[in-house]
Amino acid sequence: MLLPVAVRAAAIAAMAAVAAYHLLRLRARWRVPGDVALDLTHLAMAAAMVAMLTGRTGARAGMWEALAFALPAGWLVVRAVRTYVLDGVVGSLAAQAAGCCGMVGMLALSVAAPTSMAGMAMTSRPAGPAVLLLVPMAALTVATAAALRRRTGPELLARGCHVLMAGTTTLMAAALL
Repeated sequence: MLLPVAVRAAAIAAMAAVAAYHLLRLRARWRVPGDVALDLTHLAMAAAMVAMLTGRTGARAGMWEALAFALPAGWLVVRAVRTYVLDGVVGSLAAQAAGCCGMVGMLALSVAAPTSMAGMAMTSRPAGPAVLLLVPMAALTVATAAALRRRTGPELLARGCHVLMAGTTTLMAAALL
């Protein structure tokens, strides 16, 4: 099973839009100072997903990318837990941490079965690991999309970016089944 060309093209366009949005935010003066790391993480994730969708990520590059995303994933998890413990708030840090962990999982799956990402072809390996990635990413996509109704202005754009990122990760995880 291959991911249809039109769906893959739409996912690439969505990730290009996410990358452009975060690149603009990094260059703009209106960003919140603490958002720089989040913008850099989203920009890197979008670029890596475009590379995976276009089949430009091999096993060796996928291994290094997984290791590279593990560091910000851990950092975001620690920040999200700290924010929850100290402030009682579960917010965008938790969603970003989950997305980054999903990215590490997807890259790890591409290393385990390198032919699965290039063109998103089906392989003969068990679907269990992909399901373990698919279920939480689908839940994150639904929860983030539901939160869009309560947002306006720039925050609506930021949440829309989260929905595109989580939705594309979910799509890519589904293609690994």
